[in-house]
Amino acid sequence: MVYNGHELRDDLFFDQLDIRINSKILLAKLKMIPCKIKRFPETFNQWWYVSTTMDGITFSCSKKIKLTGVGLFGSHENKTISVNLKIIEGTPTSIGSCLVDEMVEVPPATDPTNCITPYSFKRGVTIKQNIQYTAQLMIVNNPNNYAYTYYGSSGVATVEGEKKADFTFTYVAGASTSIESGLFPEFYYLC
Repeated sequence: MVYNGHELRDDLFFDQLDIRINSKILLAKLKMIPCKIKRFPETFNQWWYVSTTMDGITFSCSKKIKLTGVGLFGSHENKTISVNLKIIEGTPTSIGSCLVDEMVEVPPATDPTNCITPYSFKRGVTIKQNIQYTAQLMIVNNPNNYAYTYYGSSGVATVEGEKKADFTFTYVAGASTSIESGLFPEFYYLC
């Protein structure tokens, strides 16, 4: 979008602009294609323990993208899991802006081949090239303060994504999720 002779960045929204009566605006459509990466080639129905403490994974991307959501593993106990999902700029030791902070209801999984629930953020977030971000979740409103879910295995540090958007994953100290196994099986983005 061009306003007042200047190209506006994609992270500005109309409600943030000082558009006046009789202003001229040029809108041009950017074609962004929905893409996803899958972190784990294998899913296990063994029990993965998720407690009320934070669990997460740090990631960066080789190019600028719009992150639109993540995949979350469901429980194989026939229980819905309530989680607080966050995407923050930085790592837990160097926290920047909180870009996503949403309550999510993850339905139970029916079986190991259908155990990932895609979750779309209310508003996509811009992920800058080669900057670290952390995906976090914490169980809430569970009387036992834990849940058992499916989990992924055989993960690698760098995953080649669609449209040459390569994701690099880093372990978060204190998290049960690691590069090789755990939660956050899929990331959804526009590129």
